[in-house]
Amino acid sequence: WGPDGCDGRPTESKLVPLSPMSNESLLIKTLLARSCSSAELKTVSRVQNKKLWSAYSHFRDAELIHSAGDVNEMLLFHGTAERPASDVLAHPQGLDPRFSKGGGFYGHGIYLAEDPSYPIGGRYAHRISGSGGSRVQLLIVKAALGSQQEMGQRISAETRAMRMPDVRVEGPPRLLYDSVRGGPHRPFVSGGGENGCNASIIHVVYESRQMYPAYVIEVEMEMGAEVVAAVQNNSAEGSAARTRQRGVRAPARHPSGSATLRRAAAAAAAAAAAPAAAAVAAAAAALLLMSPPLRHRA
Repeated sequence: WGPDGCDGRPTESKLVPLSPMSNESLLIKTLLARSCSSAELKTVSRVQNKKLWSAYSHFRDAELIHSAGDVNEMLLFHGTAERPASDVLAHPQGLDPRFSKGGGFYGHGIYLAEDPSYPIGGRYAHRISGSGGSRVQLLIVKAALGSQQEMGQRISAETRAMRMPDVRVEGPPRLLYDSVRGGPHRPFVSGGGENGCNASIIHVVYESRQMYPAYVIEVEMEMGAEVVAAVQNNSAEGSAARTRQRGVRAPARHPSGSATLRRAAAAAAAAAAAPAAAAVAAAAAALLLMSPPLRHRA
């Protein structure tokens, strides 16, 4: 990270703005373009936190490699919803599954998407105030996924109650899967979403040390009338939910809200055109190698 790395405060996250022409920014732009070619990458900041990086790299290189055989490291997208990324990064554990509210397809975990249009198309991305919803903030997360429990598009009351993956080896020793892989899913669509332009494979992680929040990005997208209406409706839904929690009756939701939101999500990503798979894979691999210490090779 060079001389500016964390300024000697190992427990704090420092956001370091990167040049639009830096290798990291250009590679992130390539990743973003695979489904959001109409989106403009406005800013990229590298997250530098010595404590979080040490915990993540130790788990990846000293523990997971021995239990899973393959660390299965990926770069994935995560939205922080109403809270800006800086608030999430202020927590000592970074992305902490213990704060998960539950109710997701695969229970209490941190949900990470392969496709950036998934959080952008739903309520998951943090929308920058004053932009009318057209400018969003996302985290790009390095995740050591290890051995994954494949869920496909299976969703049930049992999967929604999960707090950890299932057993993969009865043993001894008894071993669990390291993470869950499901989908493709679409925002707000319970079950299969493979035909939607904002569909994505979803990975769910249940331990903080399996993740490192590597970058904070801001993206701007052109928004048609349907997208603007959906953002406004989504904001109204959130306000109504908070009002109900306080015991106050909320005003009625617009009857076409959910259908509008689904149409808006599709419209927002309709112009997406994926580059060649090899180019995307090369970009992801290059970013994964941009780690502060030298990677341990088993």
